[in-house]
Amino acid sequence: MGRISSNKRTKRALSLLEVTIALLLTSILITILLKIYFQLPKVEKKIDDIKQKTYPVSYTQVKLSKVFNKLIPPQNLSPLAKKYPPLSTYCPQEQEESLLVIFDNGIDMDPNFSGEVIGRIYVNKESNTLELIIWPIDGKKHSKNFRKEVLLENVSSFTLNFFDPTPDTEEKDPLWATTWEEKSYFPPMIKIELAVDEIKESFYFFPPASSSIITFKPVKKP
Repeated sequence: MGRISSNKRTKRALSLLEVTIALLLTSILITILLKIYFQLPKVEKKIDDIKQKTYPVSYTQVKLSKVFNKLIPPQNLSPLAKKYPPLSTYCPQEQEESLLVIFDNGIDMDPNFSGEVIGRIYVNKESNTLELIIWPIDGKKHSKNFRKEVLLENVSSFTLNFFDPTPDTEEKDPLWATTWEEKSYFPPMIKIELAVDEIKESFYFFPPASSSIITFKPVKKP
């Protein structure tokens, strides 16, 4: 009988110990969960801040890719569109560095903006915003019928670079040109460098029907 009572006492002691350990683990788990719960608003705010910073950049990449992918080669321009350069960094009566393009805007609710349109990509120095303006090709030099879209804000610098495998000038890096005058072909690659909120961003675009020349630059042996 003594052994039986001692075994019962031993079992009760183990049961109490298990309950104590379970309560301890539960309290630790609840503490961790509460800590995570109270930190969720801070984490969500950080995620929202990251989205607000990265989404405009991603949208700009997609928006401009649609423009550059629909560039119309010089030989395919309509007679009215041939009055304008299909791709050029020259913009008369403007101080801001900009890029003029002619591209296919597809089908639009406004027939004036369907098909061939003129686009201008530039940074507005007054508002420090990267903007895209679209004009219909209607033969008017100073048409007031246009659309303007702000792509990025807080842009402090804007640089254009054109990869040209057949350069006409002897520059330090002749494959990259900072200007592009009217030519019979598109550059194989266009690079736009921006500083947004003091963070450098680079965008690369590959126009269609561009030159497919491959240039090998010899490396001088030391």
